[in-house]
Amino acid sequence: MANLSASSYKIIADYLGNIQAYGEDIRDHVGTARDYLDNNRVSDSDFQKIRLSNILQNLYKDLDNQHTEITTEMKTFVVNLQNYIIASYGDINQFLRDNDTKVNANFASLSDTIDFSIDSDNIEPECEDIS
Repeated sequence: MANLSASSYKIIADYLGNIQAYGEDIRDHVGTARDYLDNNRVSDSDFQKIRLSNILQNLYKDLDNQHTEITTEMKTFVVNLQNYIIASYGDINQFLRDNDTKVNANFASLSDTIDFSIDSDNIEPECEDIS
């Protein structure tokens, strides 16, 4: 049976690293929609506006709860992924160096929170916002 390739590891790491960031973006978009609804010209006493605003506020809270903490399932998966690499190749950082592979900063941070530190030379530089 073949071991997990470096390219497959990177793809998985990139997806996992982006999950948290995308979730926070979704939460923020819901918050912006709620703010827009609250700040429009419809009367603040309008029942439907109040109802819609409350629904968006509840959705925002749900998304905030889901994306501000790393879930147990995510931690378990990353622990098992990193242990798989260690069992198959030895040191994670050496595996990344030997395969000229870098992970995104989100995944490195996630990995670090569960005590699998990724060296800075194995982390992709973050893109600058040019807007």
